[in-house]
Amino acid sequence: MNGLIVGKRRMGKSTLALALSRLHSNIIIVYDPNSQYREFGDPKTIPQIEATMEWFSDPENPEPPEPVILVFRPRVGFFEDDFGALADMLWKYDGYSLVVDEAPTLQTPHNINSQLARIIRQGPAGVSIFQTCHRVPDANRLSRALCTDYFFFRSTQSKDVANMAAEFDDRLIRILPTLEAYQVVHHWQGKGGKDELAIWRDSKPWFIELGHGETEYRHEDAEPDGGGAAQGTLIELPDDTTSVDNDRLYQSLKGGA
Repeated sequence: MNGLIVGKRRMGKSTLALALSRLHSNIIIVYDPNSQYREFGDPKTIPQIEATMEWFSDPENPEPPEPVILVFRPRVGFFEDDFGALADMLWKYDGYSLVVDEAPTLQTPHNINSQLARIIRQGPAGVSIFQTCHRVPDANRLSRALCTDYFFFRSTQSKDVANMAAEFDDRLIRILPTLEAYQVVHHWQGKGGKDELAIWRDSKPWFIELGHGETEYRHEDAEPDGGGAAQGTLIELPDDTTSVDNDRLYQSLKGGA
């Protein structure tokens, strides 16, 4: 999977990226330029990550029973170089999830880090990538063109929503401004290339406490009445919006909650 998670600060992007990555592998590499994942201890060096990857690549060693989260924190001012070194090391491995938090540190609408582009284009089938950004135009054209799944949080900026109209169907444009806090729209292509949309109203299936990271994202804030985040909020859905019951990804998250 090549997922792109879009939303403003402190909406839960980094949290959602981690939850999604855990669905695809118990080995998770996190590129963390903004120190969102401090809850998982000291960041790892590239040699430390390589040693872990090498150990789990040995068929005689068991797969990790619980997620192994390896946080890599690049040096300020050396984002491209440090990610390049990480990506070069990872290239020989398969079977992991890669979270690229604050993806615009590695790309602009017209340029993208060459090692990130290589992974997106040619990465092994067992590697899933989840990138976070604030706006769709912040992501490079390649990231958008090869994206298999989008995850959108609420957007009320009329210019941003208008710019998306050329790339996404009208259902999404109408839904985004109506979302409540912590609600997510999952957008993907179904059978025959048909655009599918499902609204995730309840944050429980994907919420993971990041502690020092998204400090304003706390479950007690999201569910004052004891229910799921924004649970019961009424949104007038287009007739052809997919029910979450038919969204296999959401059901997978729900099953592990």
